[in-house]
Order: sequence, then C-alpha cells, then structure tokens
Amino acid sequence: MRRRAADHNTQTGFTIIELLIATLIFSLLLIVMLAAFIRTGDLFYKGVSMSKTQEDARNVVQSISDDIQFTRGGPQPTSGGFCIGIHRYLYQLGTQVNGSNPGIERDNNGGNCVPANILPCGSGCVHMLDSGMQLNDITDYSSPTACQSGRCNVHIHVVFYGGSSNGLFTGSTTPTYQAKDAQCTGSLSDTSLCATVDYDSTVLENT
Repeated sequence: MRRRAADHNTQTGFTIIELLIATLIFSLLLIVMLAAFIRTGDLFYKGVSMSKTQEDARNVVQSISDDIQFTRGGPQPTSGGFCIGIHRYLYQLGTQVNGSNPGIERDNNGGNCVPANILPCGSGCVHMLDSGMQLNDITDYSSPTACQSGRCNVHIHVVFYGGSSNGLFTGSTTPTYQAKDAQCTGSLSDTSLCATVDYDSTVLENT
C-alpha cells in the first residue's frame, strides 16, 4: 500500500518550461495571424481606394469625350474651366475635394459659355469627384494643341489620399501631392489609403 501511494505522488502535470514554450509558440502564431489580417485589410482598402478613384476619373473622361463627340464646335475655354455645348466644366487643381471644393463639376449653361467661379454650380450641377480625391491635371482647352485636325485630347490625373499627404507621393514638382504626375510611394501600409489615376483619350470632334 505504501508503494502505491509513492507511485501516485510521482505523477506531475506540465512543467513551467513546457508552459513557457507553449505560450511562446501560441504568441508567435497570434503575431503571424495578426500580420496577415493587417495586410489583408491594407490590400482591401487599397483596392477600394483605387477602384473608386478609377471609376470617378473614367466617368469624367467619358463625360467630356461624349460632349466633344456629339456636340458641334468643340471645347470653349472660359474662366475656371471650359464649355462643350450645353455643359460647362468648372475645376480647381491641386486641392482635395471637401465641402467647399468639389474638384471638378459640370452644370448646364444653356449654350451660353459665361465665365464663372467654381462655386456656385449652376443648373443641373454634378460634382464629379468624391471626398478625399483631388484633380491634379486636366486638358487645357485654351491651348491650340488640345484640339488639332479634328481630334481633341482628353487627359485627366486624379489622386486620392486619406489623412496627411506628407511623404505619401512622388512627383516632378513640389509639393509632390499637387504634381501633375503625382504617384503613391512607400509600403503597402503607408499607401493603403492612396491612389493615383491617369487617363488619356483622343476623341473625334463633331464637325
């Protein structure tokens, strides 16, 4: 009987070292899973930012292209923008879209292309960029090279960024976030809320 009691007392659970090793392994697994989760989130937000910016920029180019293609006379430059047929496009470069700056907007001018500030927008007003986006470049239709030989160039460069723009872009001019060729720079986590879109199209004028 005494021997059985002694054998029973020698049975033990996990040692402290074993518990520490198990805890370390579990912690490493959690770190790996957390890093993967964060990266997946960055990829998701990057994809959403790029998709929405592409969609808005494409819609702007399509709207201008349609007006050039189906309206006689071609683009007519005016103060703060240009007119094509009954549509007037007003824009402001290098300023992020917010409550006081729509970036680029289209209204109906009734065929009378009159100078105007970007605000207030007239009849049939459409704000063409979403919050956080910024128009950095668009075709200057006051230039004689914008439309030649019955063809018009439609160019637009749009950027999007959330939060501060510091160190977020590269470009040929300073500040880089306002450059006509601004591009997102840095790691995926740094640029998850950054997108740049550049569109070029050549449209036949309606003659």
